[in-house]
Amino acid sequence: MWQKGKVSMSKRKKQIRKQTIEYIESGISVNMPDKQHFRFESLKTYQKLSGTGIKEMDFCWLKGGFDTEKTFVLMEIWNKAPEQTVIEDLTGKVIDSLMMLASLWLPNAYLCKDVPGAFHTPPNSIELFIIMRGDINVHDNAHHLVALKDILNSKLKSRLRLFKIEEVMVLDNNNRTVIKKLGLEAYLPE
Repeated sequence: MWQKGKVSMSKRKKQIRKQTIEYIESGISVNMPDKQHFRFESLKTYQKLSGTGIKEMDFCWLKGGFDTEKTFVLMEIWNKAPEQTVIEDLTGKVIDSLMMLASLWLPNAYLCKDVPGAFHTPPNSIELFIIMRGDINVHDNAHHLVALKDILNSKLKSRLRLFKIEEVMVLDNNNRTVIKKLGLEAYLPE
């Protein structure tokens, strides 16, 4: 945890690094909070399901901490150009990940034994992010990302409503202004 009082930015960055685990996913460096995150693909219980057509998003973490308003964040790092199969793949990943996350809130759920206890009770909110690699060769990347976001949210609208999720955010990893504005800079370093 961060110390109370004023902490310089360089000291704060060192504290963040000490409390995180770094992953490289699709060529993007991702820092996850130690003991407050999990990856479906790393769960032994999920690995037994993975050959059955179930899909997962790359990361799930607890934003805020254990004793504040609990927010779960699901994030997918995507490194392919937007096209029709991407929409179907991402839609499946979001739906299956939300179902697996919700299953954790049931007593003795199948995935529970591999997931940190903070995820066994429902959060106050859930945020969903799709992070697109900025070096994907797309003629008009911003236009494609907006279109992808609109299509995904249209397809997922009723399912997102069940979880009180306003929308899936689709971001370009190179758009550091938006990354910082959404509070993701600690998780997605430059």
